[in-house]
Amino acid sequence: MVSAQTEAGLTEAWVEMQALIRWRRENGFWDRRRADQALYWFDQEVRQALLARLETAAAKSAMADLSARVAAGDISPAVAAEEMLRDHLGK
Repeated sequence: MVSAQTEAGLTEAWVEMQALIRWRRENGFWDRRRADQALYWFDQEVRQALLARLETAAAKSAMADLSARVAAGDISPAVAAEEMLRDHLGK
C-alpha cells in the first residue's frame, strides 16, 4: 500500500520501480522499446516529408487534374497515382 499523503510505502515502491527498470534494461526490453520508438519516428518523418511535397500549388493542381481524369474514366486510378508520384515525388 502506498500513500502520498502519509508517504507510507513510497520508499518501497521506489525500490520496486528501480528494480523493474533494471530488470528491463538487463533483459533487453529497454533497448528494444527505444529501437521500436526510433523506427516509428523515422517512418513518421518520411511520411510527413512525402505529404509535405504534395502540398505545393503545382502538386495540388496536378492532383485536381488527375482526379477529374479518373472520375471521367480517362485514366485508371493506378496509372494516375503512378503519374502523380513520378511527377511530384521523383518516383
